[in-house]
Amino acid sequence: MPALNSGGWIREALASLADQAAYFEAVLVDGGSRDETMAIAAGQPNLRVVSAPGTSIYEALNRGIAETCAPAIVFLNADDTLLPGAIEAWRDALARAPECGIARGRATFVEVDRGGSLVPIARINSRAAGPLTAELLLRGPCAINSLCIRRSVYDRIGPFDTKYRLAADRDWMLRAFRADVGVVEIDRPVYRYLSHAGSSTLDRLRRNYALMRCEHLDIATRNLAGASPGNPLLARALRRWHAAETAMLAWHQVRALDLSGAASTLARATRLDASWPAALAGESARWLAQRRSE
Repeated sequence: MPALNSGGWIREALASLADQAAYFEAVLVDGGSRDETMAIAAGQPNLRVVSAPGTSIYEALNRGIAETCAPAIVFLNADDTLLPGAIEAWRDALARAPECGIARGRATFVEVDRGGSLVPIARINSRAAGPLTAELLLRGPCAINSLCIRRSVYDRIGPFDTKYRLAADRDWMLRAFRADVGVVEIDRPVYRYLSHAGSSTLDRLRRNYALMRCEHLDIATRNLAGASPGNPLLARALRRWHAAETAMLAWHQVRALDLSGAASTLARATRLDASWPAALAGESARWLAQRRSE
């Protein structure tokens, strides 16, 4: 669990952890909270707290992986919850599939309505459904917290790349996907994400929109440059993702009257892949067809 000034949410997260029937080792890495987060965590039995002031969320996750001795690892955000029986479901799935490095359950996404009730976010839940494919990994909700990952996979793939502030989880999952890490699917919800005003990515105000687009473009560019010709489906998915992220960032920059920034974004995309507008046209046609069918 990474945490930073999470006093308003962490009680429910810890309660969902305490309700799990299976045995687990729990480590909370605190980035220097100045509210009641540490006091709340101190009252939780069977939770080891590591104080790591100044750490980013991905630095905290890497620190937590290093601190635990568990053979398989799950992440729990301080503002989210594990669903009942989640750890048992992950454990049993990995036991059934010893050849797989990842057990993937379903994630659900909720937000607080004006009356204070939790309501599902239908459009995100719809996109998150189904097995993990290249398209879902690149374009859908990342939902890495719905995964239980064997330690041996981290030994093979490496930790999170902390140069990314928002998208290191997607970068890591893409690395695992390209390394052909086996995934066993669990056809039941195991994790609940909460969207609220303080969320870094599930934020209706989209405060981090431009940074997310820039990080996605960096990941797409790096992977396209090293794309294997033996995986044409992934290569096509990467090109479509790169084209869509380019268009979204450039349009955002135009709306912000950053015309030089938009021109630079388009020029970089063209230097990497001169055919990206064609990929964007195909992506737009698919999006329109999907919207008509909804």
